[in-house]
Amino acid sequence: MSSRQKIIGKNNLYKISGFILLLVFVSACNKGENLGKADASVVSKELVKSSKSLIIPIDSLTVNRSTQLVHYQDSKDWLFNLNMSTNEKQMYDLKDKSLHKRLKFPVEGNNGVGRIFSFHIHNLDSIFLFQQFSTDIYLTDTSQSIKNKITVQVPEMHTPPFVHSTYFSSPVVVIDDALVVKTRPADDYKEITNDVLSKRHLTYSINLNKGETELLNHKYPNDYLEDGYKLFDFSFAKGLDKWVYSFHSDITCTIQIRCRQG
Repeated sequence: MSSRQKIIGKNNLYKISGFILLLVFVSACNKGENLGKADASVVSKELVKSSKSLIIPIDSLTVNRSTQLVHYQDSKDWLFNLNMSTNEKQMYDLKDKSLHKRLKFPVEGNNGVGRIFSFHIHNLDSIFLFQQFSTDIYLTDTSQSIKNKITVQVPEMHTPPFVHSTYFSSPVVVIDDALVVKTRPADDYKEITNDVLSKRHLTYSINLNKGETELLNHKYPNDYLEDGYKLFDFSFAKGLDKWVYSFHSDITCTIQIRCRQG
């Protein structure tokens, strides 16, 4: 192996370890949050410097900057990485620090799923695959078999699902037999007005059996464009009894909407 190859290999290890350190911190926060659910008081969290690191080697076919890393735990600890260049999800065993399985999907053909942009792991038997601009969602598992294809009936003047855990964080929310996903206005961004934008919804639910959709009653703020043009992107998450939306470039637009299920 040349010295250049060694340097590249080390860089790959450093970068993947950085991603995993972030993942470990998020996992720790989630555990703390779950423990505090019985207590209505606010649980504060603090970043604590640690000397520990977790290094997992990656091969030459794996991009060293992941677009999506997902931690999943059952009887073992798994780390899923999306390698967009090969259209595959990689399943790493965190205990063994090794690649357990490659879940590679064809882009075209009878079993094609298009270019995978993101995924959601409901459990290891139910993994949803999303493209960036497609109305099709594919249900698969760790055997790589395509169990179902759901064609989304996208609401008028809104876009297909935009699902991602890192880019303006917008992960799927599963409620019974439906997925709640982020959407965007389908209007011309250069011509849209405050009045029109305030009528556009932020999320909608997708019936997993029929692909039918229902817009959630959460919309853009009435004055979002009052001070000039802004990107329409946002992050969102669901708590126990509320939905929280945080808009791009304007922290004062973060809103909390309490709602009932059912």
